[in-house]
Amino acid sequence: MTKKCGQCTHFIGFGDWSLCCDLMHDLTYENNDACPKFEQATVCRNRSRIVGGFFCSICGHTGWDFVLRPDNRCPKCGNEVME
Repeated sequence: MTKKCGQCTHFIGFGDWSLCCDLMHDLTYENNDACPKFEQATVCRNRSRIVGGFFCSICGHTGWDFVLRPDNRCPKCGNEVME
């Protein structure tokens, strides 16, 4: 599986001023293919830009089923999601 920007420690989030990455000033989204400077995130965070959506920063799982998990864990890898 190809690593994605949303799984990188340098991914900040989403912005209209190309401030999505703390290394490169470029407009990136969580599902863009990662650049050569990729560093795997070690803490599971929801990186989805979609309200109600989910993108796991560890395994890259995407979907809507995250909101149904009462234990606040990723449905695919089981890591606890930190806010």
